Amino acid sequence: MFTEMKKQTRSYVQTARRQSQEKTRTRIVKALVELHQEVGPKNTTIAAVAKRAGVQRLTVYRHFEDETAMLQACSGHWSMQNPPPIEEDWAEIVDTDDRTQAALLAINTYFSDKEGMLTKVYRDAPEIPALGLIMQGFDDYFSTIADKLTLDLLNGKSNPQLRSVARHLVRFSTWQSLSKENLTVKEIALLGWAWLKKLSS
Repeated sequence: MFTEMKKQTRSYVQTARRQSQEKTRTRIVKALVELHQEVGPKNTTIAAVAKRAGVQRLTVYRHFEDETAMLQACSGHWSMQNPPPIEEDWAEIVDTDDRTQAALLAINTYFSDKEGMLTKVYRDAPEIPALGLIMQGFDDYFSTIADKLTLDLLNGKSNPQLRSVARHLVRFSTWQSLSKENLTVKEIALLGWAWLKKLSS
């Protein structure tokens, strides 16, 4: 009986320790996200992360072995809180033109809503290789959507020129450039659709 009690006590202590570690890790990740939002990854220091999370610098290193691990954790957490548009959002729209417009509107609205974070991470990505890889995956995701829109407009046929334009239209940098011309997200979406429509006809 005494042995069984010791096992139960040990199990309880281990569970409590693990939960405490998970809470600490979550605080660190949240601090990373907040600082990336405010100053960008390049200007986020371990000291600032530790202070924001209420831990020692050594604790940050204990949870994340290097910059890549921190960036991956930060990206994963932010993406869970800010999921990008998915094909199901517009897939049930019957008319092809309306479906294309809805997809472009959803993407541009997402870029507009997340402008603060995206501006900073794209700005810093060229100087941080690990971040560059993460943002390449982000771009690839939207490229996949663009490719499907292209096939949709052409009834399954391939057109490299149209695909290139579609990929250009689902880039954050494209939205950012057009938004500086005081165009709304809807106007940008309609402009993109008109371009694709002309090339596909």
